[in-house]
Amino acid sequence: MSSLLSYKSSVFPTPTPIQKIPDSLDYDGVVNSETLNAHLNLLINFKALEQNFPLMDMRYFLRAQERYILWLKLLEKYSENYEKKDFISIPPIDVCYIWHAHCLSPFKYYEDMLRLYPTLLKLNFPLQKLNDIWNTGSNFVDKKSQKIWEEFTGTPWVLDTSDKSEFTIICPWCNTSNKIKSDSYVKIMKEKSMNQYCANCSVELSADTLSAKRFYDDIVKFQIEQKPIVAGTLLNTRTGEYGPAISLKECSMLFSETNFKILSEPIFEKKIYLKKFH
Repeated sequence: MSSLLSYKSSVFPTPTPIQKIPDSLDYDGVVNSETLNAHLNLLINFKALEQNFPLMDMRYFLRAQERYILWLKLLEKYSENYEKKDFISIPPIDVCYIWHAHCLSPFKYYEDMLRLYPTLLKLNFPLQKLNDIWNTGSNFVDKKSQKIWEEFTGTPWVLDTSDKSEFTIICPWCNTSNKIKSDSYVKIMKEKSMNQYCANCSVELSADTLSAKRFYDDIVKFQIEQKPIVAGTLLNTRTGEYGPAISLKECSMLFSETNFKILSEPIFEKKIYLKKFH
């Protein structure tokens, strides 16, 4: 993502109008003049919200990622009602930006939904809803959606770009909540050289170690359940089709108790100390 979304409180710049796409275009009932105009409008609104403050943008982006997870949990709760015409719910614009970015990697998005939120596979990105609501001049706010969001998440609809409050990292080794200053958290997620250590177990909390622990936990869960659940293994890498039988076979070969021994302990002074998790 070359630039990150941010906006100032509830004040938004006016996007440049776009020329209407000819109505004659239609491809498979999906790509047509209506959806293309809506998508162009979406991108123009995103572009108009950019700012030239990298640290603020990154901090905002990371908070938006956390809010996106809350949105997915909200969708899980309301998944049965989501497609009904009288249930018009859209996410805040920062969440919409992250959701859209996630969808730009269709294989990854499909696999993530298969693994983590299977009930959401039937739900579509609300492109037309967003376009219709945003075109009302309501400053990207839908009152009904705002009410649902704030009641479910306990967080404000508008994400404040000036918010410098601490982030929280829950240590995946000991489950301790670690409060991290916002600038430090940005560096942890952006710079390989920046590390933080758990206040309870002293394990290193970095982008690399957190990612490795999630991968390890996937494999341990696979060994217990013997189901295709390891991220990166569920889809055919060429076609993107879900292949549970092939995934199960390959994971059984790669991650059997005999062949697989991940030994992990905190990384101290740039040295990796290996220890069995068992």
